[in-house]
Amino acid sequence: MHQGEDLGRWVRSVRYGWDKLTGVQQWLCEHILGITPAADDEKPPPRRSQADKWALNYQAARQLRTFTHFPARWNTPC
Repeated sequence: MHQGEDLGRWVRSVRYGWDKLTGVQQWLCEHILGITPAADDEKPPPRRSQADKWALNYQAARQLRTFTHFPARWNTPC
């Protein structure tokens, strides 16, 4: 950390958001700082939406339900 800034995080955000920079900013980053845009395989996968997470959890719950078998009537001992 330099003066309270995480430079590694800043470089990563510049590399991932290369398309959001202006032409001058891209040129400065590339030629002065030596920062190049991240390749597609380096970028993290896009975040899942809440609906996608819900669908995955629902599917997992259905699989668990078919895997476990409880009797139709469950009695606990007194």
